[in-house]
Amino acid sequence: MPFDKLLAIYNCMAAAAIVCAQARLSQLYVIHCCPSLAIADPDHYWQVVTGAAGHVTCQLSLAALAGRLLGLSGLGRLGLAAFCLPALGQLGQLWLLGSDDAAVGEPWQWHNAAAALTRALAAMLALRLLPGAVADLRVLFDRLGRMIWADGWVAVPLHLWQDYNMTRQLLLFWLSNFSLRLIQHWMAASSSATGLDIVLLGALSDSCSSPLCILGLCVTVSHASWFVLLCTKLFLNGGGGGGGGGFANQAAAAAAGDAAGGLQRGWAEGFTFLLVAVQTNLPHTMRTPQWASLVTVVAFILVSSLLDSVHEIAGPRLLHLGAAVQSAPYGGHARALAVIAVLLCAPVYLTVWLLRLFRPDFWLLIIALSCLLTALQAAGSLVLYCLFLYDHFRSGPTEESFEDLVFYVKSSVRLVELLVALVIVCFGVREFFTRDWSFLSLAILLVHFWFNVVQRVQSGWRKFLLRRLAAKRLSSLPNATPEELRQHNDVCAICFGDMLSGAKRTVCQHYFHPLCLRRWLHVRETCPMCQQAISIPNEDQQQNNSDQFDPDEATQAAAATVQRPQQQQPVPPSSEAATLHQQQHRPRRSNSSASGVDLEDFEDEAAVEVSSSTDSEVYRQDDGVDLAVYRPLYTHEVAAQAAKSESSEELSEILRDDDDDDEAAELK
Repeated sequence: MPFDKLLAIYNCMAAAAIVCAQARLSQLYVIHCCPSLAIADPDHYWQVVTGAAGHVTCQLSLAALAGRLLGLSGLGRLGLAAFCLPALGQLGQLWLLGSDDAAVGEPWQWHNAAAALTRALAAMLALRLLPGAVADLRVLFDRLGRMIWADGWVAVPLHLWQDYNMTRQLLLFWLSNFSLRLIQHWMAASSSATGLDIVLLGALSDSCSSPLCILGLCVTVSHASWFVLLCTKLFLNGGGGGGGGGFANQAAAAAAGDAAGGLQRGWAEGFTFLLVAVQTNLPHTMRTPQWASLVTVVAFILVSSLLDSVHEIAGPRLLHLGAAVQSAPYGGHARALAVIAVLLCAPVYLTVWLLRLFRPDFWLLIIALSCLLTALQAAGSLVLYCLFLYDHFRSGPTEESFEDLVFYVKSSVRLVELLVALVIVCFGVREFFTRDWSFLSLAILLVHFWFNVVQRVQSGWRKFLLRRLAAKRLSSLPNATPEELRQHNDVCAICFGDMLSGAKRTVCQHYFHPLCLRRWLHVRETCPMCQQAISIPNEDQQQNNSDQFDPDEATQAAAATVQRPQQQQPVPPSSEAATLHQQQHRPRRSNSSASGVDLEDFEDEAAVEVSSSTDSEVYRQDDGVDLAVYRPLYTHEVAAQAAKSESSEELSEILRDDDDDDEAAELK
């Protein structure tokens, strides 16, 4: 909704509240002041006049404020002052009849007349605003129709949530409600010896009394988590970089990233709280004597989820610092190690504290083990960091066993995570057959089994197969002799290191370091120079590779067609049409440039991140060394792409000529 429309609605609501206050003041004036207006003693004359004047002044002030909010003119604002009639009527009777024997009359008649006049004015205002409201509703329904036609019914609530700024409104609503409850409990506790923790828990309990309050608390939790994660980023980056306004710049960048991605960091904690609130029926439980225990468990779950999100930021940062020791300042290492130390100690302390408070059961086991897994992941990141430091300060080149050691460390951490997930599933199945479970509990167990067991097993098995195939391909390549290296007299195209001995020679007669080529084969099955496929000399493996389409084969075939047209045999029209159809329906690779490498054909599980630099490209992968320097030559690939396009144009011309010949034959 546009801001001016929203402001107009709020102004109307505030004006309606002011008019209701005017009516209530008029009622109180008639009830409490009218008996004293029965003038029997002339000494009460000035007391009556003073009370009526005060009432008129108050009503005029409220009428002016309501008219200002509604944007009314002088006559409209005068109509809002109709509740001055009871006081004005009595003052008029005192002036006309005298103060000795003046009759008060019926004050309720003046009040009812003012109420009727106010209702008439409200009806006139509603009729004036009705055309605009109808037009706004028409625009809204048209917009809903376009949303449904474009994105379907599912996307409509999300669009409306974003367009109407429901996140900010729920945040302000819950914070206002909590502030009022906190003030009430603080004032009530000021007369007794109640502690601050009891005051906070009482205010929190009263702020979770309805589903709307629970939804507002979910939004508040998500924003608080986002703020903690933002502060973690600032701490790891050293305050947001040089210059002033580091925090503001980081906050603006994070907000821009959330708007672009459509999901704000911190919503995982908010959704977790919503799920726990639905599972435990939080609005009803907060009114029971066990509400303090429930708040403790919910807070533990939220802190555990927040620590896991912090590790997602600090873990990769620590590994990056370990791989780039020379370029990273010592302060960055100290800050990252401090965060990892907190992630190591806090989950263990919180788990021990929780197990001392409650009797262990299935759900408590899930949240306790989930919290301990964060400490395990932090320990794995710390071990990898130490390995990178050892490799950096060790004299000599990196050994091939170092990459295997890194892979074994990561695999061990993931294996422990898988075992913990299996233990949780086993306990859940036992609880399912021994106790009464709800549908939501069963759904949570199934989701946990799919994402934490099945997905991890599939991902680990695929990565194992990729590494085994890469090792087989590397072992199938012959070693280059010293004479060949001396004649080649070049550096490794991947790391730009000298090749004095121990190099591998591909089928396309290119030379690389074994470790560099092994890292490359973890993510690609082709030569880094000419993109020719590196296959295993095995019939079964060759058969499997032939079933998988390599987009670079079409590029090489097209290049060979343009460079050696005399060696091509005439292709029948049907074969040419089939070839062109395959080329048109096969996935195309984007053109590579000197600023990046095309990674669209990489395996999804390789988890490669590309970062541009002046002299090298940095690849990060989950199943090998985190940082390896690659810089393949791009001239061959660019030429092959151009040759492919030219070959496609030649095939299209051949097909058009064949179609013309067929049409001519039919005409004859």
